[in-house]
Amino acid sequence: MPSRRAALRAGGLAVTTALAGCSRLPFVSSPALTLRVQNFTDQSRRVAVDLLRADGHERSEALVYARSFDLAPHDAGDDHEMREEDAVESRRYVVRATVDAGPPWEYTFYPDCTGDDQPRDELYVQATPREGTPVPYVDYQQNVCSTDAAQY
Repeated sequence: MPSRRAALRAGGLAVTTALAGCSRLPFVSSPALTLRVQNFTDQSRRVAVDLLRADGHERSEALVYARSFDLAPHDAGDDHEMREEDAVESRRYVVRATVDAGPPWEYTFYPDCTGDDQPRDELYVQATPREGTPVPYVDYQQNVCSTDAAQY
């Protein structure tokens, strides 16, 4: 019959082995990212947004979030914007968005509001009119919490 100490050692080894390679425990929450998709044009638009892990090698392993938003024109009130709280974990992503199945526009999102006393990270994906063409482009903005972040 094994001693109590041997049983505890074996149990500790089993737990350590089970957690080996885990970078995050399932019961520990991480900061979340709020996504806001906006239409600043004078026509209804469909904006498709993909969030991809920046370190992924294939789309299938990199894709974290994919959704299309049907947005009213900017002058239609609140329907020109969709807000999704806690859409994904706040981490570095390559953001790819299209307006009305047009060309993709990319942005690299870096989290900035990760402290407990700071607001949540917010990413703004905006369909924006382009002068001289009916095809809008996608503009990206994000809130900034760090005091050392460069402002432009």
